[in-house]
Amino acid sequence: MVTVRFPVSRLWKWVIGLVGFFVLLIIALAYLIPIDALRQYAERRINQHLTEYTVTVGRAYFNPMGLSLVLDDLVLIQSANPDPPVARIERLHARVHWTALIKAILVGDVLIDRPRLYIKWP
Repeated sequence: MVTVRFPVSRLWKWVIGLVGFFVLLIIALAYLIPIDALRQYAERRINQHLTEYTVTVGRAYFNPMGLSLVLDDLVLIQSANPDPPVARIERLHARVHWTALIKAILVGDVLIDRPRLYIKWP
């Protein structure tokens, strides 16, 4: 039986160990963030950029492995005409592509699942 050994320098062992540590740290921190705090933060940030409209978010989830954010039950309300809401989005899923991020390029996509728009035509 032949055993092939690849020499790994001490530096590479440290680099691999640090990367592994940071990945585990990100995963642990993602589970420590209360879901309601993430929902409130997302709702607050969205509403800061809107005038005459308000967004409410039902639930929010963060996936550290996929670098994705999922917002459930979004409701867009116009302040002047609150009933019916302008839009209801059952799920909004936004993610960042890992492979492009490694190359220092920011690429992402957004999936809007089952949107319902209420448009009043004059």
